[in-house]
Parts: sequence; C-alpha cells; structure tokens
Amino acid sequence: MSLEKINDFLNCYFDTLEIDDEIIITCIKNGIINRYNKYKDYFPTISVNDDSFKNYIIKSNNGYYQLEDFLLNRLFQSLRYITFKNDENAQFCEFSEKSRTIYIAENAIKKVTLFAISNWPDESKELFLKILLLTVFDHELGHALKSQFDGGYKVRLDNSKRLLDILHAKLKNTMGEDKANEIFSSMDLSGYISADDIYKKLISNLTKISNSKYSSMLLSTDELIDNYSYSIGSGIDKQNSTSERSLTLIDELLQETESMENINCYDIPQSKLKLGNNGNYINVFYLVSGYRFILGYGKILTSLFGIKDTFQATYLDPSPILEKFNKQYQSVAQEVFQNDLSPFTNISNNLHKIISSHSECNYLQLDLFFAKCYRQMIMQKLSVEPNLYIETLLNEIASFQMRLTTNDDESIRNSLPHNAIFNNLKSHLLQLSKSNNKTK
Repeated sequence: MSLEKINDFLNCYFDTLEIDDEIIITCIKNGIINRYNKYKDYFPTISVNDDSFKNYIIKSNNGYYQLEDFLLNRLFQSLRYITFKNDENAQFCEFSEKSRTIYIAENAIKKVTLFAISNWPDESKELFLKILLLTVFDHELGHALKSQFDGGYKVRLDNSKRLLDILHAKLKNTMGEDKANEIFSSMDLSGYISADDIYKKLISNLTKISNSKYSSMLLSTDELIDNYSYSIGSGIDKQNSTSERSLTLIDELLQETESMENINCYDIPQSKLKLGNNGNYINVFYLVSGYRFILGYGKILTSLFGIKDTFQATYLDPSPILEKFNKQYQSVAQEVFQNDLSPFTNISNNLHKIISSHSECNYLQLDLFFAKCYRQMIMQKLSVEPNLYIETLLNEIASFQMRLTTNDDESIRNSLPHNAIFNNLKSHLLQLSKSNNKTK
C-alpha cells in the first residue's frame, strides 16, 4: 500500500507540475522510495510535535504522519519548480527554499565532467554523466526534503511572478512605464500559474486519483493558512538547533553521503589526493564533488549517529542528537584536539581547514578522533550485546579505512594512529568471534 500510494501521488505531482524529463522523474521517485525503505524500520511515523507545519497536503492521523506521507508532504511543500540553466559557469545544482525551486546547470556539469574524463570511451562518458546528474539532483532533493517551514503555504519568492516582474522592468527601462503597462495589459496571462496556485491545483488533482481513493486523507484548499511561510532551516543547520557554529559544512557532508548511498555507484575510488611527503593519501570516491576532500568522514559520522538518529538530526530537530553526541565524545575531543570545544565544533573547524588547505595534520587528527569515537561506541555495545554481527562490523571498519588517510606501504599504513586503533579493534572482534563459535 505504501509504495502504491507513493507512486500514485508522485505521478499526479509530475502531471501537475508538468515534469516530463525522465531522468528527473526517475531521480525523484528513487529519492522518495529509497529514503522510505532506508528509514521505515527506524522512523515508521513522525509526530506532529516534531514537525508542526499546518499546511501539509496529506493530513496527520492521531497526531502522527506515516513516513511515506511525511516524505511526500515535504516534497510537495518544498519543491514547486525545477529550472534548467544554460550557464556553463553556474553552480551544478542548487535548491532555493525561498522560491521552492531546484536549479540545474546541466551544461556546467557536462563541461567540468567531460574535461575530467576526456580520455574515456563515449559510452562510459554518457553513463557517467547520467550517474553524476542523478547524484547532483538527489543532493538538492535531499535539501528540499529536509527543509522545514512555518507559517502559511505561500512562497515568498515566486519564480513565475519574478519572470513577469523582470520583463516589466526591462520594458519600462526601454519604452517607459506607460508603454510597459500598456503592453502588459494586452498580454494574455491566462496560462500563468503561480507557485501557490500550483499547490492548490495539486491538492485538487490528488483528490481525484482512483475515484477519489485518497480524498479523505487530504487537506482541503479551504483549510490552508492564507499567509506566507518562512524557513526554519534544512538538515542539521536549523534555527531551533543548539548553538553550534558552522554546521553548514557538516550538513553538506551528511547530505552528500546520503545521496551517494542512494545512487549506490560510489564503492570504488575514482582518484587519490596525496598528503605530505610520506606517501599518505586519501581515496576520492566522487571526483567532481565540491566536498570530495571530506566525504570520507560522512560514512563514519552516520555510523556514530546510527540510522535513527541520522534521520532525527537531519529531517527533524537536530538538537537532542547533537547534544547527545557532544556529551558522549567530549572526553575524546579533549584528548585529541587538546581544547575544551565541543566535539561538533572541533569536527567543523577541522573540516573547514581541510577544505581550504588539505592539511595532512588536520586529516590525521580528525581520523584519530573518529577512530577513537567508533572504538568507544563499539566497546559499549559489546558490553551489552557481545553477540553483535561481527562480520558486519569488520566490513564497516574496512570501509572506514578505505575512506580515511591511508598508504600503499603496509607498514606505514598500519602505523597510522587511526589504523592502529581500527586494527586492534578488528583483532578484538575476530577473537570474540572465535570465542562465540566455540560456545555454540
């Protein structure tokens, strides 16, 4: 029923917004369904206390939204336009919560990507471009789905109205105000539909699906709050979060990690970034990402959160998760970073330094911090549940070691402080596995 509802509602959404690009349709469908499948066992319902926005199209039931309804509601409220830009120098893709628009600069994506893979066969280039476009779009779709609003249903910046305003201003500058007004008064604007009209039209169209099958669960247009909405923020960078500074970069890291997992094509490194003079390097799994030099930390950070807390932190209120994380790993942060700043502030500070300078020292310091945090988490779990899935943990550690600082020389690689911790933990897990097998 859940997947059937998702498909029914999305097909109506595409028809209403006149979205006919097959790649975009595929990306939105997969984006919603993949997230539903990933989080459904951890967050099957969302309380209205966690998101009190009053203008969602699908109504809550007894104070809760079903997960699929919550994701669809966020999509419908947050994304009302998809606009393609021709500018080769524009950002690849961006989401604006003011206009509820995702802007895609496909030519810019092609320009940068084709330069990076100029020697590849044409078939490989075409496939790689498609994968990249899906990943880039999913990243911005994730920002849209994680955006939270308050107030009414109306947008503050309407793309369609803005185009008319720009046209009027240009006519006024070249012909004068009277002539511009005369031209506008003669124009047929019956085909013009605002972002707010789109939202109402979507409600109307959804009520008609399959002989009004879903009408009883939908808000009516008369129930919409006739006022402008304002953004509370997106992801972990929300206004109601803790007083942590510079959460934006960590939010981008978490979003890029989620999108790479959704597309599921980034298990093999695409290049290396050399560090220092000792042969150390990091593997780069997403060559054209602006965050490619820090993406290795996304996987271990989400592991430390866990799937449930990752959803809570990024889709709902991050405050309790950040506070718990800071409390749990404060002593590790003091030991590694030699200061009294919170773990999250130290993570953010190091990520910014890495982005700007690719400092080997900052990489190794952050590697060590995450390794110590992970060891602490696993040892705590083992003390409660010694029969954890050992093989799963061993595979997870191996994936971390591929993503953090490494070296082709085995002796140097194993002597890196974070790898020493990981290797000792792997030895402990293997010994525990042998002991568990003997007792069976």
